[in-house]
Amino acid sequence: MIRLRHRPVPPPPAEPGDVLVEAERVAVRLAGRDVLAGVDVTARAGEVLALVGPNGAGKSTLLSVLAADLAPTAGTVRIHGRPASGWPAPDLALRRAVLPQSASLSFPFTVEEVVRMGRAPWTGAGPGVVGQFDPENPEQLQEALQQGMFQPEDTPEQKAALARLETALALVEGWVDAVVHAAAKPRLSSADALRETLRRRRASGGPAEQTFATLIGLELRPRRLRDASRLWASLTDARGVDGRDALWAHPDMLPTATDLDDPDGFVHREQADFSELDKMLGEAAGKPDLRKQDGGTGETGDDDRAEGEDKSKDESKGDDGK
Repeated sequence: MIRLRHRPVPPPPAEPGDVLVEAERVAVRLAGRDVLAGVDVTARAGEVLALVGPNGAGKSTLLSVLAADLAPTAGTVRIHGRPASGWPAPDLALRRAVLPQSASLSFPFTVEEVVRMGRAPWTGAGPGVVGQFDPENPEQLQEALQQGMFQPEDTPEQKAALARLETALALVEGWVDAVVHAAAKPRLSSADALRETLRRRRASGGPAEQTFATLIGLELRPRRLRDASRLWASLTDARGVDGRDALWAHPDMLPTATDLDDPDGFVHREQADFSELDKMLGEAAGKPDLRKQDGGTGETGDDDRAEGEDKSKDESKGDDGK
């Protein structure tokens, strides 16, 4: 028997005043500390609700609980009248959206691609198409699948996104291959043979490769993985382990598909210095700059205090002379 995957149905439009999210006597305890205790809050359609409080008051924790990203230690959170834990993830994605204060991406996706990923719950065949199939007639569903009814539209934008995704996966796989092989070779005499066996198994199409091919039509080419592994190994030789792994801290500087075609060219390219940029980002994140404590003059204030003390001594001497 074939079990059809649950296709969520978008909720009807909310009327002004409808209760969308509510928390009742919510408590959260993290790392042995009570972050929230007995919190009640209700968010209604058509209203703007703001949480105001000092740092550490639990605002972000409460938002995580309301979004069902964090389970409360006690109390109840309801979304559209149902306990948050009772919603399947696809249905929950159609009923609440979260915009964090900051978000880090491990790979250089464009803004449009990030927005499209956020719209993913609202795309697809929809309930109307799924309703055309009889769950008791698997042959009908199989024929629709073979005809590509549920395949995403093949567009230039999609091809470009798949190419970037293939490069990203190849970089991760290649890094793991290079690091594991470098660690295993001094300890295992058969490390080279084991590495080649794993590569061949991967080339024949394992569960991960089959899943990517079925879901999004992505074919992971073994040559790409070899190119990425060779690039990481060359980076280790040229820049050392720290220089190699430092690339992950700056996703925009990660190798591209073109770089995988020419690993040696990327390795011997002039290495960018991000020390000043990292310093600026650290200061922007709120780290104190002691040089700016004295009214922004760039002085620490020690010289001024010393000068003041000297003046006080001079005045005292003048008084004694009188």
